[in-house]
Amino acid sequence: MLHSDWPPSPCILSVFSSRTGLREDRLFTREGEAAGTVADMRQDQRFEPYRHAEYCRGALYVHCQTDFVMRISSSTSTYRVIKPPIRGTEVSADLEFHLARSKMGIYYALLDDNYRLRVWILDESCDQIEWKLRHDSGRGLPFSSLETCDHGPWVLTDVDYDDESEGRRR
Repeated sequence: MLHSDWPPSPCILSVFSSRTGLREDRLFTREGEAAGTVADMRQDQRFEPYRHAEYCRGALYVHCQTDFVMRISSSTSTYRVIKPPIRGTEVSADLEFHLARSKMGIYYALLDDNYRLRVWILDESCDQIEWKLRHDSGRGLPFSSLETCDHGPWVLTDVDYDDESEGRRR
């Protein structure tokens, strides 16, 4: 069992049908190679409560355990495993990748412990699907001395203290 491919093929996914208004189990067949084995998935001990999914050009892209992306096509009942451009464990065990979409396509972003920002775009223009590096800050970003803001919007505030307000924000 531990040496079995993950995700399996065929893979049974619960899909909502807008036609019936109900969920139904559907079989999806894998195109290409697996992300790894069941044992590989168990080795990823990182806790990531927030994973992302994006819908783009008729396919659903789901960020999965061990940072691979599953591209699911409901029209053809197929899925493809897209391996990450870099494994989080190669950089740090505590990193989180972010999956996002724009009019250009699907992006994969990483802000590492040294505040180095890297952004890849998924190139699906030829038979081989691959991540292409679009941005690399090459060094820490200027806000590296700020405290981290986990899982929410960042807000830049200017705190101005003076003697008359006794330390209250203006």
